[in-house]
Amino acid sequence: MKKCSILTPNGDKVSNVDIVYICHEYTGELKMQASEVSQLKFIDICDLPEDIFPPNRPAIEDYINKNKT
Repeated sequence: MKKCSILTPNGDKVSNVDIVYICHEYTGELKMQASEVSQLKFIDICDLPEDIFPPNRPAIEDYINKNKT
């Protein structure tokens, strides 16, 4: 878990607590809450999109760096 703060484009300070999961197996169906997201999918940890939500990037990059093979 990693806590960080960012400034939004309108200058508001936002504090997030991110809990990031690494999934190796999944069964079931992803269900999107359309009012919250425009896209829902699994991505390969090595193919992170450039526009990933900035507060999420440090935790994911920490994981990648600690688990390089």
